[in-house]
Amino acid sequence: GEVIRKAYDGHPKVSVRIADVHTYLVGNPDPADVIVCAGLLYHTPHPLWILEGLARLNPKYILLDTAISRGPAPEIHPEASNSPGYRQ
Repeated sequence: GEVIRKAYDGHPKVSVRIADVHTYLVGNPDPADVIVCAGLLYHTPHPLWILEGLARLNPKYILLDTAISRGPAPEIHPEASNSPGYRQ
């Protein structure tokens, strides 16, 4: 997130927000043209909830960077329930 923020710092037509996705989706999110999720989906037990919530925001683009696990490795499936806006 900070790399993107620095790249667009001071750009008159770009506003960069870095947020916890659970809290962001539960609140009243501002509209966005582009949403970037890097290394996120494999850290939440309900990635479909995240994807559906992002799609409801109706951005022009959603950029995802993620990993696929072929097993129940705890590094790939940690508990995310301590996130402020997380709901099961």
